[in-house]
Amino acid sequence: KEKGMYLPKDLLEIDSQDNFIYRKNNKYVALIGVENLVVVDTGDALLVMKKEASGKVGQVVDKN
Repeated sequence: KEKGMYLPKDLLEIDSQDNFIYRKNNKYVALIGVENLVVVDTGDALLVMKKEASGKVGQVVDKN
């Protein structure tokens, strides 16, 4: 959870930890039973991945 990335009322985490959430809008996000995830919502694309898979983001960008 990075400071300024979301308002606490816009995020619910149940049995979840060490997740990073970024979104451009005020979309409500609920995470249940997950950990070490990166969730990025840019409005026209959604990316969900394990943090340790961040080196593969370029593969997604190349295909788009």
